[in-house]
Amino acid sequence: MSELNNNQSNNNNFPVEWKNPRDADNFWVMDLSHYPKPITPLDYSFLVTKMFDATAKVQEEEGYPGSVYCLHINTYLYISSSYKCEIDQAEALLKPYYEKMDQVIRDMDKLWENDWLPKLKEHIAFWNNFDLKKASEQKLLEHLIETVERLEESQKIHARLLTPVMLSMYYFNQMYHDLFPDSDRTEAYELLTGFETEFTKSDQQIWNLSRQAIQSAKIKKVLTDTDSANVFNRLSESSEGKIFLTDLNKYLQEYGKQTDNALLSKPFFIEDPKPVIKTLQHYVNQPEHEDPSIQLKKAIEQSEKREAEIRKKLSRYPNPIVKKFESTLKAARTGSMIMTNHTHWLDNQTTCEARLVILEIGHRLAKAGAIKERDDVFYLRLEELQEILKQFPEVTIHSKTIDERRNMENRFAKIQPPPFLGIPPTKFPNDPILFAFMEVTGTPEPPSPDLPKNQIKGKPASSGKVKGIARVIHDLSEANKLNPGDILITDFTLPPWTTLFARISAVVTNSGGMLSHSAIVAREFRIPAIVGTGIATSVIKDGQTIEVDGDNGVVNIIETS
Repeated sequence: MSELNNNQSNNNNFPVEWKNPRDADNFWVMDLSHYPKPITPLDYSFLVTKMFDATAKVQEEEGYPGSVYCLHINTYLYISSSYKCEIDQAEALLKPYYEKMDQVIRDMDKLWENDWLPKLKEHIAFWNNFDLKKASEQKLLEHLIETVERLEESQKIHARLLTPVMLSMYYFNQMYHDLFPDSDRTEAYELLTGFETEFTKSDQQIWNLSRQAIQSAKIKKVLTDTDSANVFNRLSESSEGKIFLTDLNKYLQEYGKQTDNALLSKPFFIEDPKPVIKTLQHYVNQPEHEDPSIQLKKAIEQSEKREAEIRKKLSRYPNPIVKKFESTLKAARTGSMIMTNHTHWLDNQTTCEARLVILEIGHRLAKAGAIKERDDVFYLRLEELQEILKQFPEVTIHSKTIDERRNMENRFAKIQPPPFLGIPPTKFPNDPILFAFMEVTGTPEPPSPDLPKNQIKGKPASSGKVKGIARVIHDLSEANKLNPGDILITDFTLPPWTTLFARISAVVTNSGGMLSHSAIVAREFRIPAIVGTGIATSVIKDGQTIEVDGDNGVVNIIETS
């Protein structure tokens, strides 16, 4: 076992054993913005490593002089990065790379519509056209192998689009504050709101179903009086309910391949539609002016108003600067749209399709006695899974290995992992993507000894001040706790959480930056947001009255629950 480089991470509760001793010399950061909880061996060996492998290949193709790495440490995901040369040399190599990225940014809209999105749809069609139930074990193995290849190709698209997308918004923010140095941190990003996405379409479809439901007293009563887990059964008891179920299932076929955190081991809405039902139940009791299309229209009008105000300010600048501002704003809006829509098509849909393949394999392995139950398959590694399928119908029982891995996950799930391992670097090149990436992921606020005990500090992400009841929610299964006007306290949010923002008065997160989902959607709904507190879910208690100051990034805990 190699000793760690700092005392913070070298503790008895979180011992780290480095398989490669050289890894101990790197600086590792826990990915709090995507994976704050343990991830399974299959999620890591299949989903995460393929993403990092694809990123490394694309970076090499594009001439980026750095690399990113990942490790599965005590069931948590840690990330490290380094340059392939000295810092001074890296800066020289970065110049042609960013010249290439400038062209990609200019072409992003065409690349998304004509290249990236069609390829993603092609992969999705491949999965949809394969009959998992009827496939032999040999065909299922071949399908798994191609699924791995297609998932990696999808992740290459992810790597190609993510850098220009993040850079486009980062560059716009930089230009905005250069031109208007007295503006606050959120102003530039407010101009990137107010457009239709796959998630606003999804939300609108649920609203339309709620309007359909209230036309029938029987269906409305079922939705109002029934627990979300039993709604499907109750609806199937009447002819009216069966007709409504047909339309609800159509919605799930189109938008059900999403979840609150896209992992192979987590069910999607098409399997467990309770989050959809809870949103539907909420909408059934809302007045017509809560229609998402009205909210979207308001967001568009607000964005247009802000744009008109900015154009007045721009009138004092020379025409070349105005043109540069316009083109930078256009690119940033394209980037913001792709940032949201790629989650629907890439993060959610491709992961869901891969999960359905794994579930079929898990079902057959459990039936053959290789594992105890279907979901044990997520505690095997990808190479182990492929080897088992090659030997089928001869199977080796893996219960002991799976039990050990489950026990390890349960053990470390109770431990607060260190956010960093190793010694942070003291010198960085002038590399815009690092700064852009930080705008998405953020960094937790360091503890302040001068901060009163009843206060939490984070990054102000959407302006305004509001007082309300805190609701601590870790995943969408707990969304029914939210009442209108409550303040959402959570680790982070992703696009499937968007519908919750219609009923909350503010949001506070542990992780994330100015370009995180929580920040972007809060600005859309014009509610205060504070991100990157690092400790909100552990310090704020469910039911406490708190005040969120989105202008200064401060949460005041007013009274206990």
